[in-house]
Amino acid sequence: MIGALKSPIMDCDEVFNYWEPLHFLHFGWGKQTWEYAPQFALRSYWYLELHRQVIRLLELCGSPTRLQVFYSVRLVLGMGCALCETVFVRAVARHVDRATSKYLLLGLVGMAGMFHAGGALLPSSFAMCAGMLGSAAAVGRPGARGRVAWTVGAFAVAAVWGWPYAAIVALPFAVEEAVERFGSLPRSLALGVGAVAVAAGLAMAVDSWYYGAWVLAGWNQIAYNVLGHGGDSTLYGTEPWYFYVKNGLLNANIVMVLAMAALPLWTVWLALRVAGRSGGRDHWRLLYRVLPFYVTLVVFSLQPHKEERFLTIVYPHMCFNAAVSLSLLRPLHAARPRLGYAVLCLAGLVGALRMAALVRYYGAPANVFLHLPHGSQRVVCMADDWYRFPSSFLLPDGHRLQFVASSFDGHLPGDFAPLSVGGSVRGSTAMARGDFNSANRWEPSHAVPANRTRQVCDYFVAVEYPGRNQMSDDEWRKVGCEPILDAEHTPLLARVVYLPPLVARHLPWKQQWGQMCVYENSMTSHPGLGAATHWLDTPAKNLVESQKVIQVNSTSTIEHACDVLIKHNIQSVPLYDPQTKTYVGMFDLHDLATYILLKRGDQDDSALQLQAAAARSSNSGLARDAIMMGKRSDSVSLLSDMSHMNPFYSVLPETTLAQVVAVFARGTHRVAVMEDDTVCGILSQTRVIRYFFEHCSETLSAKESRLLDTPLRQLGLVTNDVVKVKPQSPVLQALALLERWRISSLAIVDEEDRIVGNLSVADVKYLAKERKLASGTCMELVQAARFVQGMRDGRDRAAVFSVRPEATLRYALTKLIATGAHRVWVTEPRHTEERRGSVAVDMPPMPARRASVSSTSMQTVPIAPSHYAGSFNDMVCGVVSLTDVLRLLVD
Repeated sequence: MIGALKSPIMDCDEVFNYWEPLHFLHFGWGKQTWEYAPQFALRSYWYLELHRQVIRLLELCGSPTRLQVFYSVRLVLGMGCALCETVFVRAVARHVDRATSKYLLLGLVGMAGMFHAGGALLPSSFAMCAGMLGSAAAVGRPGARGRVAWTVGAFAVAAVWGWPYAAIVALPFAVEEAVERFGSLPRSLALGVGAVAVAAGLAMAVDSWYYGAWVLAGWNQIAYNVLGHGGDSTLYGTEPWYFYVKNGLLNANIVMVLAMAALPLWTVWLALRVAGRSGGRDHWRLLYRVLPFYVTLVVFSLQPHKEERFLTIVYPHMCFNAAVSLSLLRPLHAARPRLGYAVLCLAGLVGALRMAALVRYYGAPANVFLHLPHGSQRVVCMADDWYRFPSSFLLPDGHRLQFVASSFDGHLPGDFAPLSVGGSVRGSTAMARGDFNSANRWEPSHAVPANRTRQVCDYFVAVEYPGRNQMSDDEWRKVGCEPILDAEHTPLLARVVYLPPLVARHLPWKQQWGQMCVYENSMTSHPGLGAATHWLDTPAKNLVESQKVIQVNSTSTIEHACDVLIKHNIQSVPLYDPQTKTYVGMFDLHDLATYILLKRGDQDDSALQLQAAAARSSNSGLARDAIMMGKRSDSVSLLSDMSHMNPFYSVLPETTLAQVVAVFARGTHRVAVMEDDTVCGILSQTRVIRYFFEHCSETLSAKESRLLDTPLRQLGLVTNDVVKVKPQSPVLQALALLERWRISSLAIVDEEDRIVGNLSVADVKYLAKERKLASGTCMELVQAARFVQGMRDGRDRAAVFSVRPEATLRYALTKLIATGAHRVWVTEPRHTEERRGSVAVDMPPMPARRASVSSTSMQTVPIAPSHYAGSFNDMVCGVVSLTDVLRLLVD
């Protein structure tokens, strides 16, 4: 109970993988890790729902604050753990030995590991408690009524609802049943399979509902960590084989030593035949009771990736093994029967000092956020110390956490999609997004650029040590601080146990201290806005002011949605559900292309290949549903985010263009600017580029100016890896290429590889009006699209826009803005020897990754602009898109 209230959270995994998703489920916002992305689905929502019931029961008694909810959940976890310990100790007293049970109780009470694990919202802690119940049943007399059922049920819950690897603890029990009661083995196996099936069925039902596809999160964890499917757990660090021995000594001190001695002492007793004839069988049964600790320790020590919490599942068994060691040693100290209790009291004293050290030395994160003032919406930022965040439960109402780019280059958590975007909690949890990866790669959209900190953050939380990591007093004002130990510069003994100040000052080991502080931005007094000094500091809302938002009801037909796109000359439109009064997604032309392919796939081999790929994707359930739905309904809501090319991203009005451009640089073409659960504007790549070109020419940095004057060839945009089709190529084949390579445009080339046209995803909307065009050729679709465009605005449209490799990025950008196009082709004369000859293919190799610009490549080549424009006889050798320009700008 004290640990639930006072113990600091020991692992950021507990915060970001459990407290934050729980906060999102109940309050509608919170941080999301890649493990909760539907394409990975490594974490269980069923586990969170079990604990969410505590919050629901608490709300029946009133309206608790989020801080009260946080500590109430921890108290319930602590009480549940205490109850399981009681059951375990009583079972040992009844079926093993009363003295052993007393030793066990003392070990559990004085163990620092149990202090912080008992109230933790971790599956390993849950599995530890369920494992205690299973072990309490397992120590019973073999053949006793209900023993197998209770044991199997408890371990099934521990492994399926908690942590899959907790099944290791049950292995000695399974061996005991096979050896001692072989005749009952079929019945035991049937009970085990049944228990696992029931537990897995409940978990799968809830997880599948939240993820939007059939999911068993526990199996996904095993596939990732053990089988290596979809990633490599060693990306998050490896430790030496003795890591858990050292960890056990830290969290259990003498208890760990005694636990390690249990099996050797048992072997000595067996060799000396101390046990009498009547007690021989009981001695062999004792072997099965001490083995869970050893088996778990050996298995986990052999794994390269180790974490402290992994050993949590056998903390009670560690105490049990220590109790067994003391019981086996009793004949040696028969003259001093209380010696065993004295040893455990000493261990408890050291454990209490360790508990006090955790609270006193490392408790700052749980306390410092209480210094944040309450008020209107504020942005709270963290950088290098992001892993110390204690969860959104401790933030004042209206405050939100943002990360700032720092020396950490791994994959930071993002945010769950707002409910206004997902339409519901389930809509947000099932939303496929492209900003998560399992390779621990840096994701720029999850952090504010470091040089934009003062423009975005109202408060900053950081740790500072004397002479290091100090914030500027001119820019940031301290609001409140909490002391924190500088573990890196403090000797081992002085940091692992609590040393009272009167004692510490007389010891040779000197503690080094710092402070964790809340700083207030001195530049601004309103949420996240400052005086923008650079175009990337501009708030997103500045670019969508007075914009009329076009939206379509989610119940509208596909034809109506396409009419809206054609009428307003736009490529996507948000879908609004009038019944729930929320946005349920974005209808994008890539979604329409995917829909056409899925519905007409029987007419073209390439489309069939796309169908097969979609069926094999992580969202295969969605793809199959889309195919079936396409046969019986034409509601536009069925197409929302079907292609996953341009998912519905949303940003706050105060989000800076630096963050928006980071999203655009990954290929997203537009984001919705949300305010009060309403789309107040759609910010596109085109709008940002136009703003940059028209309003920022006088505020560009020297590097940006050099970049704009760099030839395209030096920027790595002339790659020859251009996806092309012939004029007579079928339209469905072209759509399959667009979707397969996740691009938005194809070059149309003739037999001599000269560029004669451009087929864009913008042309796809005309297929919904003239369905026969889907059976035609690429050039027929392009000609029809240009004809409709000319009839609408009375302007002739060029077949294609092109520039030469010698053209500068500034020239290409000017042409993009002047033409309103999203890309311009790079072409060169046919006689150029440098160009590698290529022909149009239906399935080309994957285009090479374009190189970022180095400082040495930014040399201006003085070529007259007349040499920049492409010619009709040129051959295509590259493409410059708005995404390329934005990627270069952020690089």
